[in-house]
Amino acid sequence: MNLSDETVSFSERLDRVRSITEENLRYTKQLQSGAGTALPSKELVAIQDLLKQNLEISKELLEKTTKIRRWVVEQRVWGVVKFLLIVVPLTIGLLYLPPLIMGALTPYREMLQNFSGSDANGESSGGINLFELMKQFGTGGSAASNPSPVQIDSATLQQLKDNGYLN
Repeated sequence: MNLSDETVSFSERLDRVRSITEENLRYTKQLQSGAGTALPSKELVAIQDLLKQNLEISKELLEKTTKIRRWVVEQRVWGVVKFLLIVVPLTIGLLYLPPLIMGALTPYREMLQNFSGSDANGESSGGINLFELMKQFGTGGSAASNPSPVQIDSATLQQLKDNGYLN
């Protein structure tokens, strides 16, 4: 089996390396215990040397495999931690921020209601209706249609002072 085959999943390749390593260890133990000593001594020494090298390489592979497996587990854990670092603050924000935002916007709502001339129920509260002022003084883009402070009549000026919009 080709261990660099990309069509096989990483864990299957890792399991295959582990099984090969275990098989090599088993054969090494059998040869060291004396099984199969019918070979001539030169060949036996060569095979034992090869098995020792194989055993060292197998142990090294096992160590690397263990490190790789640990790294994969760490990456999965960090993936979950990163996900939680994004989702938890967003969830907390969705739960706790709307009341805080509503409390911060209350003064601005009151100010807008005063300018529109109505209270929270939509009834007239005696304030200045901003849209009526705009209609009264014109809303064109030219300098002739926009009033200067001198063009405001005295009744409107007095109304602005009475309602506290002018000092």
